[in-house]
Amino acid sequence: MAGCPVAIRTERGLRQFADNDRILFLRNERDLGVKNGTLGTVEKAAPDRLAVRLDDGRRITVDLKSYAHVDHGYAATVHKTQGMTVDRTHILATPGLDAHASYVALSRHRQGTALHYGRDDFADEAAAPPNARPRAAERYGARLQRWRFATRQRATESKRKAWSSQCLRAA
Repeated sequence: MAGCPVAIRTERGLRQFADNDRILFLRNERDLGVKNGTLGTVEKAAPDRLAVRLDDGRRITVDLKSYAHVDHGYAATVHKTQGMTVDRTHILATPGLDAHASYVALSRHRQGTALHYGRDDFADEAAAPPNARPRAAERYGARLQRWRFATRQRATESKRKAWSSQCLRAA
């Protein structure tokens, strides 16, 4: 029956996939034309194979006996999404989210992004007097501003070095 969940044995364990599920590829596979982090949509799920339409429009068939490095593609880590562009993102802010990861997470969307956080994760900031505690969005905004400044500095230094080496070669 079309659309019914099918149990699939993946490298990460048993997963249920159905037609129209989002799928994430976890390992490069030249023969399939997928890389670690490639996303797609399941068009047809069977216990031994998946027909998938990749986000770039290509259609592939995955033989799960030879390639089972897949998982649900509804959520991914910041590292996995580096270089991706998606319509909408939801970001879970935690105390460990640094400026670099924040920048990657906040720059993946075309249409919109939402920043979420757990109050328990920022309980120490909640204990501070209201006028002394930054909101999570402000805190990450400040981190992002510092990161942008550092990035501009590195880019400027890099351009200076490139210009200097061009001048030396020309002389």
